[in-house]
Amino acid sequence: MVRLSCRFRGLRRLALAVALPALGLAACVSENPAYPAYYRYAVDVKVDGKPVTIERVIKCTGEFVTGSTVAPSATFSRTYISPPVIGAKVPGSTAAVYVPVISACFWAALDDEGRTWEGKTVDAWEAATPFTEAHRTLKPGSRLPILWVEDAERFANIEYHISERALSGENGRIEFVRAHPPEKVDEAAFEASERRARLESPDLTPFFFPEDGKAIESTKIYRDRFGPWEGRHEGPGIRPVCYAAWVISRDEWQKVPGVEQWVASLRPEEDTAYRLSFDLAETFDEILPAVHGRSGQSLVPIGYVSDRDREDVGRFAFFDTVHPVVHTPEGLYVDLKRSGLAECNYGALHPESRHVVWVKANSLRGVAPNDASIVRLDGARLWAALRWPYSYYVADLDSFVLFSSISPGGSTSGEPVEQGWKE
Repeated sequence: MVRLSCRFRGLRRLALAVALPALGLAACVSENPAYPAYYRYAVDVKVDGKPVTIERVIKCTGEFVTGSTVAPSATFSRTYISPPVIGAKVPGSTAAVYVPVISACFWAALDDEGRTWEGKTVDAWEAATPFTEAHRTLKPGSRLPILWVEDAERFANIEYHISERALSGENGRIEFVRAHPPEKVDEAAFEASERRARLESPDLTPFFFPEDGKAIESTKIYRDRFGPWEGRHEGPGIRPVCYAAWVISRDEWQKVPGVEQWVASLRPEEDTAYRLSFDLAETFDEILPAVHGRSGQSLVPIGYVSDRDREDVGRFAFFDTVHPVVHTPEGLYVDLKRSGLAECNYGALHPESRHVVWVKANSLRGVAPNDASIVRLDGARLWAALRWPYSYYVADLDSFVLFSSISPGGSTSGEPVEQGWKE
């Protein structure tokens, strides 16, 4: 058992620090003495042929928690990386690119003899092996998802490149070159990196918030972006929302028992998509697992799929064949010409383009035999805002269309950083 010098926190700080009414206690939280630790993290890409390096020194912090309601007698650890997403401006443009940070905190906290703070020695192979060899998430040759923003101040036109196809540079704007092995550094290197970031980094605030969420509420950027929504229902989330769409043709969906008969029973009206009935949905998802967790899709790194998933799931194991869902003030559309990426909306600055707004606007409830939604096929654009994660039949395509919500990375950081909620 780890000996703890405890401090007690309320619900605001840590969800796990829940009061234990019967004992009159709360969860006990103490700092992890292995931290802080620091490492340099860098990724090389090309944007429209221009080389760009996304680089920053990452700070690791952590804590131990004892006495949670889940396991009152157990102690477990939680680690934070600051920042969990890093970015770089694209020279000669208003654009920026971003990449999620791979955690190397345990590795960075080992001493020169490969020992943890408790004096325990990790396996010799792990202490001596470069990070990229020992961890599947960043092996040599790994590709990571890259988010491209056309205007890093307005956060309009956000593309999330999530497949090997989209990151190849052959048919799109992003070419993933390499992820550098993490490099252990010290606090002075972190402070120097923060000074550079103050001037060189694009805005990171859309992609994460500090672990102590209340810390950001007094910042100007929070008041400007989220203050007008205070007290209102269904305000924008703090992070962008990214969507892609799977288009499932007759050759695929007719393999699902009962679906061909269900489609034949429809009397489809023009510009209408019909939600698949719930009694067929489970079988549909088992045979065509595009969105419900059996697909094995990996973003960190791109394309890491087990042999079993690769065999059982087929094309749904990768994002190469998804189509981006483009958000505009006039509605959402699936771009049928492009594939291998998602597109995102930052609702704090563009609330009129949010998915939830257009789902409600296009919904046709009570349409037999199930609920339906207004859609319109315009060349290679399918104007649609479909509820996630349901399957909709679109007669103009003779296909089912499924929206998939894809996280743009990040979440929480241990503390505010330059260009990331630090004022």
